[in-house]
Amino acid sequence: MSVWEQLPLTFKRKLIGKLDYKSRQSLSRCSRQNRALVGAAPIRLTSATLTIVYEGASGNSGTVPILVLSERVAGKNAVDGYYIETNVIDNFVSIFKNRQSKVDALCINGHVREFYAFTAFIDKIIEQLEKLGAHFKIRAHKFDWCQEAHCVFNVTKVLGHVDEDVIDQLVLRFDMGPAMVRTLEKLAQWKRAKTIYVQKLVYTNFEPFLHFNRIKINNGTCSEDDIAAVVKSFISTPRPLGSFFQIKTSGDFEVRSILKKLDRMHLFLETIEELRNENFELEWNRRLILCVMLQKRQVDGTICRKGHILEDCEAPANYCI
Repeated sequence: MSVWEQLPLTFKRKLIGKLDYKSRQSLSRCSRQNRALVGAAPIRLTSATLTIVYEGASGNSGTVPILVLSERVAGKNAVDGYYIETNVIDNFVSIFKNRQSKVDALCINGHVREFYAFTAFIDKIIEQLEKLGAHFKIRAHKFDWCQEAHCVFNVTKVLGHVDEDVIDQLVLRFDMGPAMVRTLEKLAQWKRAKTIYVQKLVYTNFEPFLHFNRIKINNGTCSEDDIAAVVKSFISTPRPLGSFFQIKTSGDFEVRSILKKLDRMHLFLETIEELRNENFELEWNRRLILCVMLQKRQVDGTICRKGHILEDCEAPANYCI
């Protein structure tokens, strides 16, 4: 009988809880008891990325689905990464069979070159998730979908299995039209998340996004009226300190036109070259202000403390999507 087999179960559980992902997987292969112990220990990963890679070697070209996991291990400054190329979907869902396991970010990374292969891969993931049922939840704080293709409606099928009590950020790296937004609006995950990033919004209705506290949207055609509506929402609707929006466009804004649509008393006005800062009092908290920076093709707004504008505006500027 080995030393490991003689150790008390409580000690084994504590030890397994401190092991990294790779060590746990190795241990789980040793015996049925070890497999059960590993399965009972929650996993906390920095990210889990589902993607496919292209193998173009002579005589062996094709695409291979992979699962890339990253984990910050105690005692190390760096993040350890693991590449899984076999039983990818089974390995992915096994992470979340323990209801305590979480990932900071779930990333779905697709590419135009492998469009059909990637779509087939996602279809298999969705099929497996549907077999597991609605009770099976992917516990991820950030949902990051990158697919420059036409089948992005699959995003809602995968997002629907993310735990709405855990999700905080939605990062959508594709062109988003009104039909896609209407589909997303029906999901609890859309309603519960607090941060949204949209690579390109191809229409100009910002209303579905105004419940988010942190908003980053690239839009090619929005008008001064659209920008004014976002500013008014931040002025009138309570949000936490540090909430912000950033809207970029390919066309020039008429700054004076935006200001005319905002009938508010300003604390002060500052013009620095092409930048214009405008601070608005909030209807719901007199200790805070909305600091809006107006540029020709970008508008940023941040909820700040009076007297701490520079300090409070730094956090959103450095916010990593």
